[in-house]
Amino acid sequence: MSGDDLKIILRRYGKTQAAVADAIGESPQNFGAALSSKDIKSSMVERVAAALGMPIGQLYGESVATTVAGSTAIVGNGNKGNSLNANENRLLSLLEEKDRQIARLLDLLQAAGGEKK
Repeated sequence: MSGDDLKIILRRYGKTQAAVADAIGESPQNFGAALSSKDIKSSMVERVAAALGMPIGQLYGESVATTVAGSTAIVGNGNKGNSLNANENRLLSLLEEKDRQIARLLDLLQAAGGEKK
């Protein structure tokens, strides 16, 4: 399984890299480095699966369906190889940009005296 595949699965389950790193006993830096690799060690994938409360086989077979601009993209199927195609990379980029936008808006809200939710 590639790090990109695992990032997509973590997003699907609403888990942050920091939270999963903590749950599996890794530093955020080590876990982030693992997610940058093309092939994550199966022992780490097993620990992530346990942290998500699922069998490892389900994690390898996980498909993530996400709607973007009215169409559905199926991404993250561990059985199809270790690299993301162009559509999957675009989807990951869009999700990362949305995360940055949300963080900026929350910062603005907090600076204006509002509550962070």
